[in-house]
Amino acid sequence: MSPFAPTQTRRYQYIEIRHVSSSPSGKTHIWDVINRSGGHALGVIVYRPGWRQYVFEPDEATEYSSGCLDDISAFMKEAKP
Repeated sequence: MSPFAPTQTRRYQYIEIRHVSSSPSGKTHIWDVINRSGGHALGVIVYRPGWRQYVFEPDEATEYSSGCLDDISAFMKEAKP
């Protein structure tokens, strides 16, 4: 089970990750990745059974610094189903 409460928002320097909903099975969660300075959606983090882990699906025409990617990666490593 994920160490994060489903309603929890994780804030980082440039992004925040917000819980959107649970999966249909209720075993995993869907998270939005949001730009903190403008509130723009950057993508979603979802669980992919074929990968057996959470993955980041970026929105089209978005750009990321290494720091943003580090934050997203750290979150996904902690958010195990």
